[in-house]
Amino acid sequence: MDRTGIAVGLAALVLAVWVYQPLSRASVVYEDDQWLQGSAAWTIPGRGLSQWTATIVGLDAGRQHLVNVGLHLLTGGALGLVAGTLASPLAGVFAAAIWWLHPLNVEAAAYISARGDLLVALCALLSVWCALAWSRHGAVWRLGMLVPLLAGAVLSKEIGVMAIPLTVMTLLVLGRRQPYTWLRMALMGASGVVLGLAWHRILSWVALNPDEGGSVFAWPQFAVLQLTALWHLLALIVWPVGLSIDHDTIGLAAPWTTAALVGSAAAVVAALVCWRRRPIMTWAVLWLALSVAPRFLVPTNEFLKEYTLYPAWLGLAVLLGQATAWCWTARPRAALEPLGVRA
Repeated sequence: MDRTGIAVGLAALVLAVWVYQPLSRASVVYEDDQWLQGSAAWTIPGRGLSQWTATIVGLDAGRQHLVNVGLHLLTGGALGLVAGTLASPLAGVFAAAIWWLHPLNVEAAAYISARGDLLVALCALLSVWCALAWSRHGAVWRLGMLVPLLAGAVLSKEIGVMAIPLTVMTLLVLGRRQPYTWLRMALMGASGVVLGLAWHRILSWVALNPDEGGSVFAWPQFAVLQLTALWHLLALIVWPVGLSIDHDTIGLAAPWTTAALVGSAAAVVAALVCWRRRPIMTWAVLWLALSVAPRFLVPTNEFLKEYTLYPAWLGLAVLLGQATAWCWTARPRAALEPLGVRA
């Protein structure tokens, strides 16, 4: 990486620290106070690790916020490693910069009770990076790192179980080292074990009635509304203006639902077409789809919101970093060629 790329990365990091430093003086909000009073319950899957970090940090809101900011910065660094491995070091720099500074991530960093999503994103990214590094360069220690990282994701939040299929999917789409069928089988077996241990809990989630947190909508209608909420949040990546409240999904106009259905169909087609020629695009679409899939299968009284999208749009951030790096390197050439000067 040249000096310009390093300068961009350091500038983005310093700016991110400056942007988030007011949280050190912030108080608890929304569900934070109740969450800080809880105790760690080490269920599989569960939020024991997230709750444990809150316990050891203490009740001071400023310190708790700083832990969240630190996790957000680490997640951006891990995203840079993955994007750098998949595309280029410069793409990694821009992906990290976008992640650190994008307004869509503010809610996850600001809510102490959203720490589970931060930990899931960090552990999933590091798991994928270790799996990719092993598939391309070998070294058993990289495989050994998968165990604590995947366990960290599973124990940070229920949605963390998806870190295992995400790692398998990454090896299928982007892995290079052969043969490693046994690794995919081992990871799939781990998924089965986790699902088996959590089966009774999963059944209880599916069977929730509206009074216990279940949805008042029948499943097909709930899935369509959830899809609308997803695309409304994805639109905030491009145009991050206004606040998003999960219950407002019900009030979105019909064109949002139409756009969500059309956009989803287009994403499926793009993933199939790009499977060979643009595998990173396919990987990004599959990452998003796998990350949010459980939220479509278990109807609840809440729809996707900004902090719950935090781990899901990591793949799209890689694409944005890659596109920005391409624009950055192509810009001088595009500007000089009309003048007859070769860059």
